[in-house]
Amino acid sequence: KKCLAFNYPKDKYHIIVADDSNDGITSRILNEFSEGRNIKIVRRTNREGFKPGALNNALKYSTGSIIVVFDSDFVPKRDFLRKVVAPFLFDDKIAVVQSRMGFVNYKHNIVSRFAGVLLMIYHYCVLPISNKANTVFFCGTGGAIRKDVLLSVGGWNGKSVTEDADLSVKILQKGYKNIYVPNLEAAGEVPFTLKSFLRQQMRWAYGITRVFMD
Repeated sequence: KKCLAFNYPKDKYHIIVADDSNDGITSRILNEFSEGRNIKIVRRTNREGFKPGALNNALKYSTGSIIVVFDSDFVPKRDFLRKVVAPFLFDDKIAVVQSRMGFVNYKHNIVSRFAGVLLMIYHYCVLPISNKANTVFFCGTGGAIRKDVLLSVGGWNGKSVTEDADLSVKILQKGYKNIYVPNLEAAGEVPFTLKSFLRQQMRWAYGITRVFMD
């Protein structure tokens, strides 16, 4: 719904939903919602590579020169698309534009608040410094990537559990610039159970360590 509401020329962007669900319920909801709307739903016969695998599969159906990625829980504002693609017009060396993450469920409980604070530290403190040093990492959602650069590094790494960090390092190694736009926000959910929070932190810790070892 939020992507359909972008104040962007309707003939200049299209929406691709990578449906990797296997419960039947999600697919039915998507089918009903997309009927009569300019939305393409892409599905696979397997879940190989999980999220990066689903993204690579969806990429085959994209005709645009810039890929903007949202996880399903994100709710971008009407002007998000205009603002996130604007930097690409002024610098051919920019490969990634990353927005700041907001939170739709920050006040849910103590776990969501703690998870939110950790991400605030990253987005308000770490990323601005990274921006000056040209070491900005794509966060996997709420950001845009040049398609030709994405393809030149082989797309998303289906063997990585932090495919966004893996992709960022490969792009930076090619001499491109990744930038962070702190005044552009896209809000999403943070974990609100201890189990999901710990799983997230373990995945990030292992995945990013693996990226640098590789």
